[in-house]
Amino acid sequence: MSDQHLGRAGKGGSGTGTSDTARVAEGMRQTAKEVGDVARNVAGDACDSMKDTATKAKEKIVEQAEQWREVAGDYADEGFAKAQEFQQSLIGYVRANPVTGILLALGVGWALGALGRRR
Repeated sequence: MSDQHLGRAGKGGSGTGTSDTARVAEGMRQTAKEVGDVARNVAGDACDSMKDTATKAKEKIVEQAEQWREVAGDYADEGFAKAQEFQQSLIGYVRANPVTGILLALGVGWALGALGRRR
């Protein structure tokens, strides 16, 4: 009986071999389509996740940059205020001691000139 069955299937006598092959091929096509759909969905979800992460990172960077800008502005304001204090202090000193102020200015000018000549 098994020899007879093999003989018929090998020759395609009843056509069951061809229909089985067609069913298997169709099943494989369907499986491949489903795998493709799943892969597209996973890729789309990963892309969305990456976009969300990039957006959050950008927001954090912008926030940090604004904080640094504020801190830098505070330091600049503080430095400017100290420079103004020093200037007022120097003006007060020169007004109180004009001869010393002139000699000091001459000494600073001479030192800067000497440094400039060495280069």
